[in-house]
Amino acid sequence: MSALEDPKAKSWTSTLRFYLTAVAVLVACLSSFAFLFLVPFVIDPAFSTLFAEFADEPTTCVTESSEYKEGMSNCTWSSCREGCTREIFQCTQIYVKYTAADEQVPHTSIPLYPNVKGCGYPPEVNCTEFNENYSTPGTIFPCYYSKLMPDLALTTLDLEKVKLDLIYAIAIPWSLFLVSILYLLITYAGMSKPDPKVDEQVEVKASKGTSKVSASNSMKSLSKSYQHGASKAREEPDDKGTGRDASPDCPNAAASQAKPSSHLPPLTTRTSTDTDSTRRSSKNPNGDDDAHRNDDLLLEPSSLQQVHSRRVLPPLERVPTSKTLRSSAGLPEAS
Repeated sequence: MSALEDPKAKSWTSTLRFYLTAVAVLVACLSSFAFLFLVPFVIDPAFSTLFAEFADEPTTCVTESSEYKEGMSNCTWSSCREGCTREIFQCTQIYVKYTAADEQVPHTSIPLYPNVKGCGYPPEVNCTEFNENYSTPGTIFPCYYSKLMPDLALTTLDLEKVKLDLIYAIAIPWSLFLVSILYLLITYAGMSKPDPKVDEQVEVKASKGTSKVSASNSMKSLSKSYQHGASKAREEPDDKGTGRDASPDCPNAAASQAKPSSHLPPLTTRTSTDTDSTRRSSKNPNGDDDAHRNDDLLLEPSSLQQVHSRRVLPPLERVPTSKTLRSSAGLPEAS
């Protein structure tokens, strides 16, 4: 089974590639920073030592004088200082003289240094011991002189060690950096082209997943719409003034809804006799009773309060009056 068909193998390969990529990027960054750090402390002094053409065999040096000075303006140089980047406020300046192997005239007042830069870090360079061993006038010791710079004398010189330090300082950081970059190029720039079959399978799976999600969302929206409509329908009252939530299981609720409102005003009924007497008293002298043709039973509230209930009243029955009975029987109208 190939890695494309096996999900576990594909996941393991992706995880391994991720960690290897992270390690490669980290190594590339650290190696570049290490190289930049080694340039002023190892690479530059090594090149200066090799290009100065120091003699292979040491010669004899004698200390002429030494001066101890204080102050930044007075300490323009120092025979030895611990730390190659810090400023010096106290310095010891040692002068020596030597005679070259192929020369008869000695070189005098030559500054003495432990190395080309005249600085270093313990334990390789210890300025306290250096000043005690070489600052006393008349001290004789072996030293190395430069053929290109005769005004420079060193107490120690190991060309083989200088060459090895230079090789290590250049080769190790650059090797790590190049290997990391090469791995990144092979892994990502040299990756094979995508397989159309695999891409088609991925697209089919993605479309299926999208259709499932859309169907699920549609069902959820329909369910929410149905629930919203049902809840809204249950809250609205019907034409009889009762809510739609009323059911046979809740007779008390239906009865309470069907009960008339307590704030309805009482109704008063006027009989036919009252109507006739009223009409007689209100007749005009001309005997015109056209304004009292309505002989129906009148119902009127005792007060003019507004009725807010939606209760439907039963239809009113007509009650015949005396005038109607006389006219229907063919009797003359009473005067």
